[in-house]
Amino acid sequence: MTMGSRHLDPHEFFQYENQVCPPSLSKDGSLYPHNKADLVPILEAQQAEGSSGSEPLQVDCLIYDGAALGHLISPRLVKTFAEYWEKNVRLFLRNDISKYSPNRVDIAWDLYSNDSLKKFVREGRGSGVLRQVSPSTPVPKDWANFLLNDKNKEQLFHILAMRAVEELSPDVLVVSNVGDRITVSQNSPQMSSSLSGSLCGKAEEADSRIILHLTDAAAHGARTAVVRSVDTDVLVLSVSFFPRLHSLGLEKLWLHFGSGSNQRLIPVHAISAKLGPEECAALPGFHAMTGCDFTSGFRGKRKRSGWSAWQGCQEATEAFIEISQPQVSSNVSANVVRKLERFVICLYGEPEETDINNARFILYTSKAKKLTDIPPTLNTLVCHIQRAAYISGQVWGRAQQQDPPIPSPKGWGWKKDGDCWAPQWTTTDMIWQACRKVLITCKCKAGCGPRCSCRRAGVPCSFFCGNCRANCSNIAGVAGEDELGEGEVDDPDDPPPA
Repeated sequence: MTMGSRHLDPHEFFQYENQVCPPSLSKDGSLYPHNKADLVPILEAQQAEGSSGSEPLQVDCLIYDGAALGHLISPRLVKTFAEYWEKNVRLFLRNDISKYSPNRVDIAWDLYSNDSLKKFVREGRGSGVLRQVSPSTPVPKDWANFLLNDKNKEQLFHILAMRAVEELSPDVLVVSNVGDRITVSQNSPQMSSSLSGSLCGKAEEADSRIILHLTDAAAHGARTAVVRSVDTDVLVLSVSFFPRLHSLGLEKLWLHFGSGSNQRLIPVHAISAKLGPEECAALPGFHAMTGCDFTSGFRGKRKRSGWSAWQGCQEATEAFIEISQPQVSSNVSANVVRKLERFVICLYGEPEETDINNARFILYTSKAKKLTDIPPTLNTLVCHIQRAAYISGQVWGRAQQQDPPIPSPKGWGWKKDGDCWAPQWTTTDMIWQACRKVLITCKCKAGCGPRCSCRRAGVPCSFFCGNCRANCSNIAGVAGEDELGEGEVDDPDDPPPA
């Protein structure tokens, strides 16, 4: 009724979010939760027929996601951290060495900085009790709680990294970061490394540095490799970078994935062969757009839905490839935005539509969807694309670089909130700010003269005005210079009366 009396296009409302934190991408102010592991079975199904072959009996290089070791190896029958290394971790690693007979073992450990996006992500997981960790200190009984504290893991990883380089095995080359610097045990006749002394402080996540270790191993003669991890991101990056690793001489790569009874070897080379170079290059961008640790998932849209939308919107491939590469600035090109806008519209089941704001209008008015079940506005989507481009391009896209120059997240869909990073959900006004004129009402008691809130805002009075109910002289929203009405000036931010 108000819109009609004030001649406003209802489509305009759908250009703006109705909440500070858009419901399509957020929950309680945080990134909307998702299960990124849903992508694993999708990728496992993408194998070229007959290309997987049998499981490897021997590989040249064995690489570990160090953070995964803490979760895979719980302390058993040990009292101190020194015993944890000797009786649990070293035994675990040596069993794998006996199984795969590698010439080289690499371990990439996570790093922890107070000024990182990881801090924002980790806040939702809780924080364990801080402990002093040294070889002689007792191992805590609550191991899961211990691993929730970043300082605990930082101290633990430092001890394990030092021991691995010094004591793991005299028969293999051991390459591991000790803190933010990579250390190499020795240059064996079978294998060598160029990473000794390299800094890695800016690449906090081990998942991208695993690719650096694979690159170095391939450059030094590795033809087969196994990576051990429980992280979906490691699978995504391994598949994405395999064509480039293959060009360096790496012929086969397996991911030893999962834990317990869910362990299996995933043939990365077979998945890469089925997808082809373009889809491999686009995979990080797709993963980041549909939800990873540093980006939201779309509410109600799981990875399988995203994969189907991608297959039906192949123009998105080029955009995924572009955001998977390092960019000079956070100003995402209009061409990329247009293609990813189409991808999201397809994700929400409107493949014939090209404008996401109009798709919002159609889904709400014609398809009876709730406001929580329609896509974000175009402006909100651009901020989401920036966050996806940051992790997939600025971080993952530099995975083969030693000590990569990763820029600050500022301007890439992130902003500082105190000492922590927070999502920049949108750069436009909320609906009640943008469409403020629609919401303005008056409570004039003696005619709607020059001091009438509606007239001063340049809009006609509406049915929701407190006294006049639009039955007044203000039908055009233009104040007359000679009118001297006794209108009562109201707060223009007052909501319409019930």
